[in-house]
This record gives sequence, structure tokens and C-alpha cells, in this order.
Amino acid sequence: MDSYGTSAGRGFALGRNVEAVLRSVGATVVHVLREQVLTGTMQQRQLGQTQPQYADIAVGPAVVVAETTPPAAMKLSVILPGHEVNQRAQAEGVENGTLWLTSARGILYQGTLLRITQVRAEVMAGMEYLYYVTAEV
Repeated sequence: MDSYGTSAGRGFALGRNVEAVLRSVGATVVHVLREQVLTGTMQQRQLGQTQPQYADIAVGPAVVVAETTPPAAMKLSVILPGHEVNQRAQAEGVENGTLWLTSARGILYQGTLLRITQVRAEVMAGMEYLYYVTAEV
């Protein structure tokens, strides 16, 4: 196997290990809200005459850490496996998981919609294997 193939294989193995670790620490599922269907013309959308339709996409395993406690403004740190996120991105024709997450409407967690403020990816062998997402009200 050439050096690129070996490196890519290690990246894939690392991604699978990350999923196993997240599952072992009692990970949960978060819901990413993505705009699915654009209705009406651009002018109608800009004037608020048509409502976009959203898809609620479950992504997991995810580790969620609350940085603030209610009733203060909620802020979460979410750790997501790259393999799962990249599969969702490819299914929608998005280049990579980072773009898929940053273009989402937000994360729905325990009935609260949180705006995604930051996405950071860990990369090995050109593969994004882990995402750190910060979301807040």
C-alpha cells in the first residue's frame, strides 16, 4: 500500500475509534435543523411571504456539555463524530461536514433551538474525523 493509502486508512480507523469512544461515554443524539425546501421566489422569501421548510436530522453519538445552566442563556459544546456528519453532508451534496454544520439553522436540544456559533474540525490524512460545535441561544 502506498503512503497515501496507509495514511487514509489510519484516518478512517481513527474516525471509527472516535465513534466508539463517544458511544462508550454515554453519548446522546442531537438534532440539526437544516433548510430543505425553498418555496416561492427570491422576492417572496425576502419579504417573508413564504416560509422555508426545515428537516430535523438526528446526529449521534454526540457528547453535549452545558457551559451555562438555565435560566441563564444556554450555551452548549457538542462533540460529533466526523464519519456520521460527513455521511449526512454527502447525502445532501455538501462538500464537507464543516460547511454542512455551519449552514444549518441550528441545533435542537431538549426542546430549545440553539444557533451554531462555531465549528472546529479535527483533521487527519485529509479526513475530518471529529467536530467541536458551540451553540447558544
